[in-house]
Amino acid sequence: MHAFASRIVSLCAAVLGTACADGQPPREDAATSAAVASVAAESVAVARMSAHFAAPQGFSATTLEARAAWFTDSLRALLRADFGDGSSIGVLNWDPFTEAQDDAAGFTHTSTRWANDTALVEFAIRFDSTYAPGSATTVTLALTLEQAEWRIADFLSRGRSLATSIRSSSPTPTP
Repeated sequence: MHAFASRIVSLCAAVLGTACADGQPPREDAATSAAVASVAAESVAVARMSAHFAAPQGFSATTLEARAAWFTDSLRALLRADFGDGSSIGVLNWDPFTEAQDDAAGFTHTSTRWANDTALVEFAIRFDSTYAPGSATTVTLALTLEQAEWRIADFLSRGRSLATSIRSSSPTPTP
């Protein structure tokens, strides 16, 4: 079993087992809510990365539309504005899931932390020898709940926010 899947099973068993030990329905408390939210956000982030790596890598207007439900309304609008009509290159000229223009060899979930209501799910991205032997970078998916689903609200890497970069480069106000 994948280490992350094993962690989910263990955490869910611990949370539900403890909550149901007295034969009563699970009680909602802060610790249980936080644990469930963390597992849910991590699960979505890992699933998004896995799906991205299973398909040909790269990110374009076509990719955005095919995966529109993955993103918050705000990030989706920013990305659409950045792609524009395709006549020029916007801010995003790389794959935000890998922080590169070249294909990555794989990823590892490294941590999850919280900033208010946003789950920051961090991944180490590995590249093979054709890119740079043994090189790696870190990409953080910032997920928030929107319409009762965890959605990507931003990509963070190398000390920058993709959403902020697009907003600051736009000649007209964007969401």
